[in-house]
Amino acid sequence: MYASKGVVFHFAVDSNVVITVYKEKDNAGSKAKHLLIDAYNIVQKNANEALSKTETFSAELDEELRWLSEELKRTRSKAKRMALQARINAVQMRVDELPTESLEIKRKVTRYARGVAAYV
Repeated sequence: MYASKGVVFHFAVDSNVVITVYKEKDNAGSKAKHLLIDAYNIVQKNANEALSKTETFSAELDEELRWLSEELKRTRSKAKRMALQARINAVQMRVDELPTESLEIKRKVTRYARGVAAYV
């Protein structure tokens, strides 16, 4: 959104397309604020869902790590031990990446919140 001299322009994010224009006499400020707040609520809802999925995925990976560790203790075959250790390393790397992804999602929501706060 861009506002200037009583006119609010609503642009598409990924293209150079004007979605709509509000004039001051159409109570543009109120409509624009509602539009921004609704968009922010959608972003926040999507972020919360993504964070929830990340937590669930992290729990699943922890369970897989426990299972792989138990299998590694039980197995005697060198080839199977090497395969299990490789899988453990891969899963552990993925577990280590999840907090960074969660932080990036939270930063994105914060950036949107600052934008909304600056306008409203």
